Amino acid sequence: MTGLNIHPLDRSVFDRFISFPMPSAFQLLAFVSGFFIYLFFATQLLRFVLVWGALRRLLQRLYWHPSRDTYSGLRPDKDGRVRLLESSSSLSMTEFCLEHARKTLEIL
Repeated sequence: MTGLNIHPLDRSVFDRFISFPMPSAFQLLAFVSGFFIYLFFATQLLRFVLVWGALRRLLQRLYWHPSRDTYSGLRPDKDGRVRLLESSSSLSMTEFCLEHARKTLEIL
């Protein structure tokens, strides 16, 4: 007894069981929608690559900026870590900043 050998993706098998009222219109719709979806993902990938490159250039430029060493001196900790579990600064620091902001406004 020989079995029927039909490839599962054979088009003639699908045409026997699935019939569309207007196959050409459906195929056109499927092609157009697939094309637009492909175009959308392609533009999103291109956009991602362009943003990635621009961000890389910006970070490189900031890394080599002459004022980079100045900012390291402004940190309270020399190791540069941000301590999340420590209490926030006291109100005296806020008052100090507000006083200097007022003096700056008086100058302007």
